[in-house]
Amino acid sequence: MHMNRYLIIYACLASFLIACSGESSSGPTSGSALFQNVSYTKGAMTDSRDGQVYNVVTIGSQTWMAQNLNNETADSYCYNDDVNNCSRYGRLYTWFAAKTACPSGWHLPSKIEWEILLAAVGGASTAEPALKSTSGWSNNFNITNASGFSALPSGARSYGSYTSEGYDAIFWSSTVFNDSEAFDLYLCDDHGDAAEILYHDKNKGYSVRCLMN
Repeated sequence: MHMNRYLIIYACLASFLIACSGESSSGPTSGSALFQNVSYTKGAMTDSRDGQVYNVVTIGSQTWMAQNLNNETADSYCYNDDVNNCSRYGRLYTWFAAKTACPSGWHLPSKIEWEILLAAVGGASTAEPALKSTSGWSNNFNITNASGFSALPSGARSYGSYTSEGYDAIFWSSTVFNDSEAFDLYLCDDHGDAAEILYHDKNKGYSVRCLMN
């Protein structure tokens, strides 16, 4: 009698656990099945230096700004020197400016911290659709923004010229590759679904996404 009772309790518990494992995540469930279990939590923060308010998103163990930083510093630029592009895309910073651009309590992510984000959304080879905003890209095929990261194709500043608006999103890391280059996260319109960790000249102007300490 007691054995039968334990078997019934065990069966009920097993059924409960199986049912719970099939519950949907708190994030969006549209798009590829690969990204249906990516969960995120939205919020906001105010940069006390200039009063700008940024959307914030927690993805896995990390809390990110869900918009590019737009705090004016030396060696930071608006795309095409148009202030309206700063409002839309944030500013483009040299690596030297990016190192100290984030507000108190936040920091420029390291290469490893970018890799943690990529792992949280399924891995570098398939991460782009989950990270990209569903608007603004020249090719919106397969984009889901399932992570809530909302990467916009803000382009880059290269030796005084501007390029790749609508096609590329490049985010500095704090990690140095060599004396003249540093690592960055590169999302490109024609890479398929892959996100890449590359390295570029520290004097180029790229976007900054701040990570909570």
